[in-house]
Amino acid sequence: MRVPSMLRSSRLGDPIARGGRSEIYALGGTQVVKFYDREVDEGEAEREAMFARLARESGACTPEVGASVVHDAETGRVGLVMSRVQGVPLVNAIIAKPWRMGWASREFASAMCQLHSCVAVAGFDHQHEWLASNIEGAQLLDTEWRARMLRRLRALPSGDRLCHGDFHPGNLLLGAGRTTLIDWPNALIGNPVGDLARSWLLMRFPLRVDVVYRTYLRLFARAILRACMREGMSLPHFRDWVAVNAAARIGELGPFMDMGHMAAWLQRYERRWLLPA
Repeated sequence: MRVPSMLRSSRLGDPIARGGRSEIYALGGTQVVKFYDREVDEGEAEREAMFARLARESGACTPEVGASVVHDAETGRVGLVMSRVQGVPLVNAIIAKPWRMGWASREFASAMCQLHSCVAVAGFDHQHEWLASNIEGAQLLDTEWRARMLRRLRALPSGDRLCHGDFHPGNLLLGAGRTTLIDWPNALIGNPVGDLARSWLLMRFPLRVDVVYRTYLRLFARAILRACMREGMSLPHFRDWVAVNAAARIGELGPFMDMGHMAAWLQRYERRWLLPA
């Protein structure tokens, strides 16, 4: 996978896909380059590249990533070169044919169970440590609330499985006979139920403002739990995992946006569903 370390995005044509913080350009017939937004630095790009390589080593089906970070000579953006995957994001299928949401949820559950069958190799951050760090940084929650969430987290079992950390239908590509996972900056080693809880939360509170997108993702969040249980996935302590992931999400995004709506929801969720920690 040899490419120059300096590329010019204007010579690559229009992006073939866009992510939350990136644009994807074709690079010949077998490769793509993912250019991040300007606020993403080289260290963050290298981190995702490392996690993607570790995920492949752990057994996940994910594109091969180049050995080094590349740069856009015109904009200063950093990027990663990776093998091109032929596939359609599952979220596109959900929005185009919402009456097939049952089928889509089964595809999602099957892919998640396959991922969680992988024992993570060394090199990933640990789920409990990552969650604890973000909960401690959730300044929107008062000191007692954060302490309660940390106690709840410590009571949950750890694990040794590969967890994606951003497993939603936009990062799941359906191709001919195979399902590919993309975007690994939040990958962790940990408990599969915690990973599912974060996925459920990401769909329950999508960042995109498009009303149709938000509505279908929220409906899909309900469907995936039933599908995962039909796949044989046990969900012990799921509600506790949702709560600690919500507290961590508030800490993760709090410096960049107003998370008051999620804090209010978490307060109601605790009162309705959880025993005191």
